[in-house]
Amino acid sequence: MARRDMMASSTISMSFDKAQVVKILTTNREEHEEIYNEAVAGYRKKFKAALKEYHSVVDAKQKELKDDKKVPKPYLNGNPLIDLKRPNSSLKEYDTVLEMLSLTPDETIVLDQDQYNCYMKDNWHWMDAFLISNSAYSSKASYKLSSRR
Repeated sequence: MARRDMMASSTISMSFDKAQVVKILTTNREEHEEIYNEAVAGYRKKFKAALKEYHSVVDAKQKELKDDKKVPKPYLNGNPLIDLKRPNSSLKEYDTVLEMLSLTPDETIVLDQDQYNCYMKDNWHWMDAFLISNSAYSSKASYKLSSRR
């Protein structure tokens, strides 16, 4: 029993064809960039809408100020810009690995389980955070996040 537990917790490494690793990693990177770009476009759209909403709140405050009989409240009721979170990207992670692969003369690459999980299965330690933050603006991120659960 103890031996099985020990074996289950050990990490294995295997060799893979470099061209195949590059191909899969490049495809994963392209999908990541696509999700990020979609999230940026969605964020920009929501940002513009929030600015319009914010301007209408400011305009209402200016109208309050014009009325000499009222003392305007010194705060704004809600700020739609505060709730917006900027999309994030981890393209540098992909680019670093792809650069490393391009610089090695080796035609086979040894990956351990963690590396395989990241590079080949696109399951990085930051993937859930990336998908959650970008799913507010990207349907592709929402779909990928729901398929992971």
